[in-house]
Amino acid sequence: RLWNVNKNLCDVCKDCEFRHICTDCRAYTERTHFEDDIDLSKPLKCGYNPYTSEWAEWSTNPLKEKAIEYYTKKQALAPEKMDVNELFELGRAYYFSKTPNYVLADSNFAQLTRLAPNFLGGYFWRARANFKLEDPKNKLWLSKVHYEAFIAKLKPEDLTNPAQKSNIMEASKYLGDYYVNSPEKNKEKAIENWNRVRTLDPNDKQAKAFFDSPLGK
Repeated sequence: RLWNVNKNLCDVCKDCEFRHICTDCRAYTERTHFEDDIDLSKPLKCGYNPYTSEWAEWSTNPLKEKAIEYYTKKQALAPEKMDVNELFELGRAYYFSKTPNYVLADSNFAQLTRLAPNFLGGYFWRARANFKLEDPKNKLWLSKVHYEAFIAKLKPEDLTNPAQKSNIMEASKYLGDYYVNSPEKNKEKAIENWNRVRTLDPNDKQAKAFFDSPLGK
């Protein structure tokens, strides 16, 4: 009977437009919907509401603590058995926690990039974690190498994928800023990165400001 359970039968999931492309993450559920002895509840590790089309960060919901606890225990006992999805979610859980641990977030994303070197999310979120680790008074540009790795891994189709637009713009703006303001000033690379931003959004104010400046001419 369990073999035939799928997202078309699960509470909430059955109404979700992403149910056929979602990873099956029902090891832990919200345990709110049962038929006989079969748990058909929504997974704990999901923050999407298909009725309002709104996303919420699952790791900040108190109900999700059991899932985070499970991942942490599994990582401690058998780190080699952590899969890509688990590393990604645990890293984000550390990042979005009420008491964030950006070092552990970075550690999980680093392991993720080694396990799945073509997965863009690992590089992007590692860049974000390192940005949080920066000392504003002594900026070391810790995110540069990770944003560059993210950009380098992009395929042509990623550049036109709406789902990647904001991530590409974020990485390009950081790198554009780096080549303008860091000790490694480089006009050509600054223009390359800010031009990528302008291509994605011709009305971006930061890109306009750069190209109106002497360095952007």
